[in-house]
Amino acid sequence: MPNNSQLNNIFLIGLCNSDDLKTESTDFNDIWRLMCHEIKHLETEGINVTETIKLKGTLVVTSGDNIGLNQSLGFAESFSANYYCRVCELPKRICQTICEEDPSSLSWNTLSDTENQPNTPDPWGQMTIYKIKRRRLGQRLLTSTEEKQCTIDLVKEKTTFGRNGDCNISAYIEPIKMSEVSNIHFAITKKDVNDQYCPVFVEDFSKNGTFFCQQKINTNNETNQGITFQQIDKNTKKRIISHKVCIYIERHQPSIYFVYHSLQQVVSPSFLPKDIHAEYHIGHELGHGACGKVYFVQNRTTCLPFALKYASNEINQIPMKSILQEIEILKKIKHPCILELYSVNTYVDSVAIFLHYMDGGDLFSRIQKNKPFSEELTKFIFYQICCGVEYLHKQNVTHRDLKPANILLATPDEYTLIKISDFGLSKCVTNLNSILKTQCGTRHYIAPEIKNKQRPYTNKVDMWSLGVILYNCFTGEYPFDDDDDNDGTSNEELRFTNGQLWNNVSDEAKNILRETLKFKADDRPAVSILLNERKWLSKENDAIIKKAIEIVKNSNKTKSPQKKLETAYRN
Repeated sequence: MPNNSQLNNIFLIGLCNSDDLKTESTDFNDIWRLMCHEIKHLETEGINVTETIKLKGTLVVTSGDNIGLNQSLGFAESFSANYYCRVCELPKRICQTICEEDPSSLSWNTLSDTENQPNTPDPWGQMTIYKIKRRRLGQRLLTSTEEKQCTIDLVKEKTTFGRNGDCNISAYIEPIKMSEVSNIHFAITKKDVNDQYCPVFVEDFSKNGTFFCQQKINTNNETNQGITFQQIDKNTKKRIISHKVCIYIERHQPSIYFVYHSLQQVVSPSFLPKDIHAEYHIGHELGHGACGKVYFVQNRTTCLPFALKYASNEINQIPMKSILQEIEILKKIKHPCILELYSVNTYVDSVAIFLHYMDGGDLFSRIQKNKPFSEELTKFIFYQICCGVEYLHKQNVTHRDLKPANILLATPDEYTLIKISDFGLSKCVTNLNSILKTQCGTRHYIAPEIKNKQRPYTNKVDMWSLGVILYNCFTGEYPFDDDDDNDGTSNEELRFTNGQLWNNVSDEAKNILRETLKFKADDRPAVSILLNERKWLSKENDAIIKKAIEIVKNSNKTKSPQKKLETAYRN
């Protein structure tokens, strides 16, 4: 038996050479009855009618001399087949007029061996085609009716629609409008058909445009006031669509339209405001913390990716005041090695922060997967982190929560741009009345003066965190045992006991570790001294440092997501 996708759009192109089939009837059931009768007659004479040819959702049944192609196309009708009759295994729409009257009238097994047919994967979505028929009553009144033509299962990653697409829509278009339809007009794509969070795109390949609407257009209302009818963006040529979206290939007085139905259940966070759901596709959760949850989202119009950080009074573990403080800091700072703020949506008791999305994950995951790093890769990453921290300190901002999990990587590549993220615990000290005194941070990365509750402390706490991050990159471990009872007052010196590991690390790198992991804050150097006065991070004649500088400079030349989105909306 043909699989579900093949039966979704069937055209009977070749019919048997029988006088009974030379009928002017265009009713599909009449033609099918005649064909079944002819097949049964031919089988009694020992003629083989089991040969079938399957092409792109088309089933061609051949036996003996076929009647002319043009004549057979006149008989052709498409139908939807989502369920089958248990008796004859034919689609229910057909068996209602055959099998239910006489179950023995046709044995489908004589046409196809069901056991030899490959298993068809479950569809992840469906496209239903509706045809609009118009007629004029009098001189002014125009009425329209809609007829459901067929439903197409979406199984593949990409299904094309057009005159020569996977779904041939020529049969549903009025001849006078065929010039408006391209060979491949549009496609419905889903990169990972098994991932319920993966977005579904409509891609426009036409010359005249593809249009969409979130609701059906009233075919009897030519103005359709209040209904958003938009064209797919001319720059991106694609758009993310949602459940029950309507797609049109004609903007004025359309003759057909398509309705997309999602068959995968997506548990979307219900607490997110409706305007976010309308403008963005909500993907999987990237992480969560004291400030709330972070989701991967994509703008439906431009398809640009973002990280959505959503915080509300209901799910936060820290006051909303800290979230607003983070937003103010992000608005003031701009550096290639610091995560950019795109936009902020504020609500009565919550706030949504849209940030630049980094496709390479975080440094913590990278260390766990590839530890230990080579000295060259460690230097490449550490130099960029120091550049970002130097900029923060010049802006009087102390991060206070530097750790590998807050260092994001732009791409999965080994040598890639990094960005410092998560400023929920950061503070900007701009005057003498503002000091650093809050005991905060992440275990293993907290400086001794914070553990010892020394108040106030300085931005040297970030230098301690930098030392721990550097040690992580070299070893995948922490430099000191950090028991809960440790108050941070230990004078234990940093030791490099694993000879096999540390023999491959230069003395210049070990000196950076010794300096940054001093227990007395005053003994730690400023980050600007590391960058300008320490040989390991010297810019002169060092290929790795030059490579890092080049990547940082190139990132400045690339348009930010905000600029890309603004440009797209202007066009």
